[in-house]
Amino acid sequence: MAESNAILFYLARDSTLLPDTPLTQVQILQWLFFEQYSHEPYIATSRFWIALLGKEEKYRDDLEKKRAPGYAALRLIDSHLANMLISSPGATPSPRSAFTPTPMSHPKATLISPASPIF
Repeated sequence: MAESNAILFYLARDSTLLPDTPLTQVQILQWLFFEQYSHEPYIATSRFWIALLGKEEKYRDDLEKKRAPGYAALRLIDSHLANMLISSPGATPSPRSAFTPTPMSHPKATLISPASPIF
């Protein structure tokens, strides 16, 4: 098994890390997919180029292209976390905490400042 999220899902099976309800399991999978397609290509790659390689200047044009979708991903995460119910493990989340692909109008979407050093 090579895919990181497949490994996470496999290890969480039959444990308290993965809730029993199918809806909650699907929501977890949605966030794992979101991480791979909306977070990793924009934020993780940018951090790798800047923090680990120290090549911000070399990748400046690529970083600029990644900036808007990266902040959009962070706003989505902030919006979701701002709306989550604090509940006991295994509880069914409210429909309000379900994955929403476009929360850009959410009032909490400004938690990430364009001036913050993400990129």
